[in-house]
Amino acid sequence: MRILLLNIRQGGGPRTQALLNWFASANSDVLVLPEWRDNTCGKTITDTLEAQGYSLASAAFAIGRYNGILIAAKGRCQSRRVTPTAAEKGELVLADIAPGIRLMAGYFPQGKAKAPFFEICIKEAISSQGTPLLFLGDVNTGHNEVDIEGLAFHLLGLNYSPL
Repeated sequence: MRILLLNIRQGGGPRTQALLNWFASANSDVLVLPEWRDNTCGKTITDTLEAQGYSLASAAFAIGRYNGILIAAKGRCQSRRVTPTAAEKGELVLADIAPGIRLMAGYFPQGKAKAPFFEICIKEAISSQGTPLLFLGDVNTGHNEVDIEGLAFHLLGLNYSPL
């Protein structure tokens, strides 16, 4: 099973078509897209992936400029949103992506607001004993000043500079 995870950064925006082309060339069984948004670009992504035969599971705190999460799986995908009820940002989705394989995908908020997200991950891992559980996502724990090498990196032929 080939699983592709890519933080699409702010919903994809003008990179949406390049992202879709790259997804198609990757020929993955499962895509996990943190920072997916329930907006025009997000709809373009979901419509295209559905047309390619993917089942979708998504969650976004609100429509528009809020980062969420999208899971796209070839074949059956049963899912449920497990985001903490008091969360003001962030999303967690638990999905059965194949018989006996469970995936938790997340987009975590910043700072101490992520603690309840980790608690749910632990709870779901415990309750999934006997069933493989894979967690993928953006937990927002990096430290830009330490983690970034150089001034920019190249993705899909586009320059991206976090500074």
